[in-house]
Amino acid sequence: MLSYSAPSAINVEYSVVKFEEEEKESNIREIESDDPEQPLQEIKNTTSQDSVQIRTVDLNTSHEWQSLSCLTDSSDQSAPINFDMSNRAKLPRGIDKIRPHIENIDNVPLLVSLFTDCTAATTKEMVHIMQDYGEVICVFGSSANFENGGIFMKADASIAVEPLYPQVCQKVKTFKPVTEGISPVELSRKLNSISCSLSIKREDPILFPYLIMDARHFMYCFWNCVQLWLCCCATTTCLQIAAALFMLPPILTPGQVLWLCCVIIPVLSVSLIGNPTDPDVMKRPPNKRHTVFNSEVVVFTMWCYGTKFLPVIFFVLLTFTGTLASYCTDICYMRNCECMLFYLPIEGQNSTVVGGWSEHGNTVFAAQNFAVIIILLNFVAVSAGFVHREYNVWTQSPHKNCLWLVTIIFM
Repeated sequence: MLSYSAPSAINVEYSVVKFEEEEKESNIREIESDDPEQPLQEIKNTTSQDSVQIRTVDLNTSHEWQSLSCLTDSSDQSAPINFDMSNRAKLPRGIDKIRPHIENIDNVPLLVSLFTDCTAATTKEMVHIMQDYGEVICVFGSSANFENGGIFMKADASIAVEPLYPQVCQKVKTFKPVTEGISPVELSRKLNSISCSLSIKREDPILFPYLIMDARHFMYCFWNCVQLWLCCCATTTCLQIAAALFMLPPILTPGQVLWLCCVIIPVLSVSLIGNPTDPDVMKRPPNKRHTVFNSEVVVFTMWCYGTKFLPVIFFVLLTFTGTLASYCTDICYMRNCECMLFYLPIEGQNSTVVGGWSEHGNTVFAAQNFAVIIILLNFVAVSAGFVHREYNVWTQSPHKNCLWLVTIIFM
């Protein structure tokens, strides 16, 4: 078969592009000779690997080479073009060839969402394949096609777009406007797009690049918010567990724990969402799903978050223990007792136990208040590094986030 469709995709000069009128004037001659030494310029019939007949033409000039394209039903066949494409990527044919191609050859199908025999079922399967390999999928589809409902539900994010409906060549409206309620077309659009995150009408003035930029920025800030929230709560929990392991009084009272976990940490974390939009977010590649939990992930997590929160745990423990030891020395100096490591204080060597820290509640409470102030200051200082995670503090000041700045001032 010969195809001169869109020859300007290769050459845009009028003198070298072969148009349909020129095709009719070209002299195509069939070959009836079986001589193997016959020149290549003559016409012959060959059979491709997929049993599709390809007819070559007389290629006496370079113009005919530049305007020729051969159509086959296999992506493995090469078209006779005037430059080398031996290292081009090859796409599999059919949805059933996608997974073997990814596992045995390369991951080109994950980079180029293109495959043959595209139907609603195969598109849904392609979304499933890309999700299995850690891709986050956003689907754009027509809200007038009911078959897109399953694809919308399968994708991570879905956007339904109202298409341009068929128009008739007359000054008569396609359908009569409905005076009461919604029209059948509008009802169909809403039902088909019920699983979508966003449904867009034709008249809606929406610029998708800015929409994608705002969505990425929001998810970037939201993820920072969640990370700070979890790390602060985990730090508070580790402090209480460490105090119990070392047989110390609780570092924080139940009221202080509730105050930190229900007021301070949520407000401080949510303030990160007020970060101004960063246009460079479009230059960063989107993250994939990280489902593999191995030693490298543990080391990376301990390095990124342990260096920020582990020092405060040790510092608060040492400060809390030192404060109690200082109070114990003063108490025993007045009461002629001896400070022990766990059960404090006791009188003399052969005397009975006077009691532990339950009899000195004000002393422990003062130490707990001092500890909670240190924890709060650490959370505020660490949150400054979560405002702009991709930049250093001295290159991108956290004070650009006015919501975060107002929050720490009130704290």
